[in-house]
Amino acid sequence: MKAITIDFYGKEADYVLLENIDDVLEYAEHHCSDVETAAARMIKSNLPPERFDHLASSDSIGQLIAGAVYKTQMNGGSSILEIGVMADEKILRMMKWSLEGEKIMLNHVGGYCFLNENTKILREESYEFTNEPTHVINDNTTYINLENDSDLEQHTIDYLSKIDPNYSYITNLRNYETSDLIDVFKEFVSKGGSIGYIYTTGFDTQQIHQYCSAFKAAGITDIHFEFNAGIADDLQATLDQLREDDDLSIVILNGE
Repeated sequence: MKAITIDFYGKEADYVLLENIDDVLEYAEHHCSDVETAAARMIKSNLPPERFDHLASSDSIGQLIAGAVYKTQMNGGSSILEIGVMADEKILRMMKWSLEGEKIMLNHVGGYCFLNENTKILREESYEFTNEPTHVINDNTTYINLENDSDLEQHTIDYLSKIDPNYSYITNLRNYETSDLIDVFKEFVSKGGSIGYIYTTGFDTQQIHQYCSAFKAAGITDIHFEFNAGIADDLQATLDQLREDDDLSIVILNGE
């Protein structure tokens, strides 16, 4: 995979060049994260479907939304579901081209075409997709919120703003490995942080174990949960197991 600059009718234009099927599969994983973010943004917007076009923008997420809205305006259906359909079609088309020996040029908002043999490449260098850090650690902070989506829940903002104006947070939590979380949590502690706050469904108990172990490794022992979908048996078992650890203080804000 390469970052390339081409001559586009006398002007320079930057692209990512997917050279083989492995590059396409790597891009597919990256694209999936954008699709999830776009769908979450639509769901959380509280806008009626006919106004999802207000969420369109010039970045890759906004362009996904714009494309889905356009297709559903033309053909009917759900814009939220259409995002996934469009993503599948895109990746399958890219895979087909790649397996046929084509190299694929990808622009910064996700538009793509195959590399024409007459395209003049001015510069090239190795490239890999990386997830930009999506955490904020404030000075004089006390609480840190963990959020799987790209935006914080309004409930979280309202709650933490009242008790800690300098609260910290991580969004797109699934992009962080345990070692990444430990590093972020240590930075949080260095700025005065001491309490983890998670507003969650609690469905992913494996993830709960992951970030609780990272909290502990970073010296954070006070963890507050607020569950918004009740406490199922497997979640209760996870909480019971965590409470067996004398180094952790597990607080359920809306339960026992």
